[in-house]
Amino acid sequence: MLGVLGVLLAIGSFVELPMVGVLLYVGMLVLVLWILLLALADAVASRAHFSRLRSDYMIERAKLEVEARRLRSAGGNGRSRGEPIGRENKDS
Repeated sequence: MLGVLGVLLAIGSFVELPMVGVLLYVGMLVLVLWILLLALADAVASRAHFSRLRSDYMIERAKLEVEARRLRSAGGNGRSRGEPIGRENKDS
């Protein structure tokens, strides 16, 4: 669309009839407004998309924090608190 706008600008400098020139520049104005509207729609869609991604990320992070807290309180790794990590069960 920007290429079309560039071509219209180049053509506008060669137009000699005032009415055709006015219509050409009104068409260019409409094209510029359309491009701005598309850019605004893209910005709104991007904001909504990344807001949804951020929300999903925050939910997943909260779930992982709850799971980590649960594992820490359970002693972790299936060992009781205070038992050394490198030591195997000598009873068996």
